[in-house]
Amino acid sequence: MRYKRDRFPAERPRSRRRRPETTMGRTLDDLLGVAIDHEIASQRLYRRALERTTDGPARAFLESLIEEEQGHERTLRELREMAIWDGSVPVDDEDLFAAPSASHGEDGVPADAGLDTLLAFAIRREHRARMLFEQAARAARHPELVSLFEGLAREEAQHHRDIEGRFLRQQGRLGDEM
Repeated sequence: MRYKRDRFPAERPRSRRRRPETTMGRTLDDLLGVAIDHEIASQRLYRRALERTTDGPARAFLESLIEEEQGHERTLRELREMAIWDGSVPVDDEDLFAAPSASHGEDGVPADAGLDTLLAFAIRREHRARMLFEQAARAARHPELVSLFEGLAREEAQHHRDIEGRFLRQQGRLGDEM
């Protein structure tokens, strides 16, 4: 259907060059929603790993990860209530908006996956979480928000290193020096 200039002038497009529909209108609020979903999916993944291990130190490690991810989720939910929150800031990196389960989430983990497989997924999940928070820090306008997101990114990077160390020990490729 061709646009007629004299009809519906308020609906006339601003320019002929438009961004693809997939990137139009994505904001920091949208990214925050993805980050919350990501934290929830991480908790589920760590609970699955917890169900598959009887090793005391491994269980304590997984329980601490679950608690930390729950803390991240609470922090992210509380952000929306802060006076300094501006969720209308555009975010252009469309890759960050992929559903958490579609990117190294539970959907790709076989039901009978062992601890090694779950830890491998967890390593990738923590890397993605760090990327989400780094992007949120770049998009945020208020210095306190930037600092908060950078802190969350550092925590996720530490989770990545901790899980990777646990994974290597689980496979016998790293001694107990960690």
